Amino acid sequence: ALQSELDLLWACGYDPEGRQQLGGYVTGTQKWIGTSEACVLLRGQSVRCNIVAFRQGSAGDGSTAAAAAMEQAFRHFSGQSSKERWGLGVGQVTRVSRPPLYLQHSGHSRTVVGVQRRFDKSGQVDFLLVLDPGLGDRGFGDFLSASRRGTGWQKFVKRSIAPLQRKSEYEFLVIEEGAITRDQAA
Repeated sequence: ALQSELDLLWACGYDPEGRQQLGGYVTGTQKWIGTSEACVLLRGQSVRCNIVAFRQGSAGDGSTAAAAAMEQAFRHFSGQSSKERWGLGVGQVTRVSRPPLYLQHSGHSRTVVGVQRRFDKSGQVDFLLVLDPGLGDRGFGDFLSASRRGTGWQKFVKRSIAPLQRKSEYEFLVIEEGAITRDQAA
């Protein structure tokens, strides 16, 4: 169903470059759908969204793509006016009403649902809170069991910057407030 919807949106003029890159159609194929295709599907439903790309060395300040993506995620989840805070200083929890981020890298996508920033003796430590379809049914079952127990769930969702450093490119699909018109979407 998503494949045929994407083909229909392409036929309506959405993302002609992406359409060409994937040979003009995806229905009935095993082609991978990436960030730009997910963006087309959302825009086709009048969802305001944009892609933010991170490439090794593109910032000009020596930061890695992983560090830039981590900082963008932190700003996305912490810098909004609709937040409620509990606690002060260390251990502060911030709840925000923000949609998740779609994270894409090297043929794999994950859903970032939050961030954790803490400070220890070595300084600032950041984590993405991620739902990863790569866990599979058993992994999600184990995650749910750990969540119900209240312990051990972190290993399923917390991702530090260290393993993210292995990749030199990342993309976020960022959902923004408000709907868009058909002219804005294509």
